Amino acid sequence: MTLTEVYSNFCIMLLILSVILNGILSYAVRQRSKRIGSYRYFTYTFVIVDILYSFTMAVLAPWFVVSPGILTFFPTSSFWRNDLLIWVGFYLWWSTFSGVLVLITLSFVYRYALLCSKKIISFFEDRCNILILIISCLLFVILWAADCVNLMFNYSPGLREKMKEKLSDDFEIDFLTVIYTGFDLSTCNVSLTMIVLGYVMILMYAMIGVTIYCAISINRAIASDAISAKSKVLHAKSLKMLIAQAVNPTIFLYTPPFIDSFGLIFSAFPAQVITFVKKMRLLFLLFVSFAVVFSLKCYDGVVSWGMSPKDAKLTLKNCDENCCQVTWSMPGTIYSCGKGCPKAGQFVKGEKCEQAPTDASWCYCNGLFGQCKPKF
Repeated sequence: MTLTEVYSNFCIMLLILSVILNGILSYAVRQRSKRIGSYRYFTYTFVIVDILYSFTMAVLAPWFVVSPGILTFFPTSSFWRNDLLIWVGFYLWWSTFSGVLVLITLSFVYRYALLCSKKIISFFEDRCNILILIISCLLFVILWAADCVNLMFNYSPGLREKMKEKLSDDFEIDFLTVIYTGFDLSTCNVSLTMIVLGYVMILMYAMIGVTIYCAISINRAIASDAISAKSKVLHAKSLKMLIAQAVNPTIFLYTPPFIDSFGLIFSAFPAQVITFVKKMRLLFLLFVSFAVVFSLKCYDGVVSWGMSPKDAKLTLKNCDENCCQVTWSMPGTIYSCGKGCPKAGQFVKGEKCEQAPTDASWCYCNGLFGQCKPKF
């Protein structure tokens, strides 16, 4: 038995195991649906995506080969002659490849909402909203797969002949007829490939960034005194489960192809890539310029009573919030980035002032004007 036959049989065994384990999980969730609440819909979606991914692995038994400037994915299963099945398999494979990360991100957002945002959790309490969200995510990953199959892996003349020359001795596959996805940077539309590859990687890393942000916020909420000891234990266990759920695909599913993607681009680095990078530098500089110009800046520092703002050495600070804040209290006038900013529509002439029960008061401003701009 050859290595590819062992690999193909192994993928079929994983499909059977996936169906059994996910079936047990679905039964357990259904038996405890009231206790689990809305999160059970995430679990059911995870089950569907997991089985679909295992199914595509069994249909394709995909093998990918990376060499300088070349990346190809091709089927090694016994179904490789069935063009329709292989095409469907590739679309489902790329869809579920991104769908796993989408679901992981949404799981962290849901747990974050339970602890840190009542507005988000109220959204998840409506079944229709959950259904719309799931359908939207499925459409997103399907379109993501279509971009990968049709745009990133665009036509590369002569690639089939190279695959046949280099791989025919190791695989009993006719590379001149088999359905595959791949590109050769020396012959394909490099600009299109780089744009779609960059778009795909930005989306993936953006979702990873959201996941990390939610995990840090959840951990901070657990460490605070705002929740009971019993709730802390419950949420801490849930966070550990989510992290374990996220680490597995991040390490074994996403890290290897991304390392290979960087490797094949920067090891080959043909003239087309260099030209493309030079063209994109201007767009990058424009993007950075817009980000610097339009990012919210607020004064930061304390002006003690009787002190002039000029002597307080106030500094301008980039703020992640959507407002600036000025507070009058015992130490003096405190300028800072806003905390707990109101919605944009709640500002009155650019300001929204609050009065505390004591002698303290504060104002929120959606720019450097009004009370939030010191009178130098």
